[in-house]
Amino acid sequence: MAELRASSDDAHPITALDDGSGPNLLVVHPGGGDATTWDGVTRQLTDDFRVVRIHRRIYAPGPGTDIAPPHSMAVEAADIVAVAELLDSPVLLVGHSSGAVAALEASLLAPSAFAGLFLYEPPLPTRELIAGAAGVRARAALDAGDPVEAMRIHMRDIVRMPANMVDAMFADQRV
Repeated sequence: MAELRASSDDAHPITALDDGSGPNLLVVHPGGGDATTWDGVTRQLTDDFRVVRIHRRIYAPGPGTDIAPPHSMAVEAADIVAVAELLDSPVLLVGHSSGAVAALEASLLAPSAFAGLFLYEPPLPTRELIAGAAGVRARAALDAGDPVEAMRIHMRDIVRMPANMVDAMFADQRV
C-alpha cells in the first residue's frame, strides 16, 4: 500500500491510500471513520482495480487536523477533485454515506474528472429536507453549548436510531 499526497485549493494537505492496479476506483469513506473503513472491500478489489481511498480531512487523525467551522461539502469536493487529478482516466468515484454526498458534490465541481459514480447509502432527502425541524432543534442545542443534546437529537430524530439505543450511547460510563 502506498500513500498519495495532494494539495487542496486552500493548500491543506490531502492524503489517500493507494492499493492495487487496474482501472481507478476513488473511494470516499463514510463519516465518523477514515479511509481504513474500506479495508475489507479494498482487499476484494485490488486484483482487478487500483483502489485509492481518500482521507477526508474532517475525519483525519493526528495533529493539525482541527477543522474550523464552517466545514462544507464544497471543501470536501475540492479535496476529492485534487486527488482525482493525480489519477489517470478513467476514474470511477465511489462514495459511502456522507462520502456519497461529497462524491456528488465533486462530480458537480468537475464532471469531466469522473467516468461515473457509485453511491452507497447516500443520505439524501426523498420527501423532506434531510434534517427538517430536528435539524433546527439540533442546531439550537449546539448553539446553546450543548453538543451532547445536539447529537442525541441528530441520532434519534434525523438518523432515526431507536431512542433506547441513543440513550445507551450517551449513558454516563463513569457510573
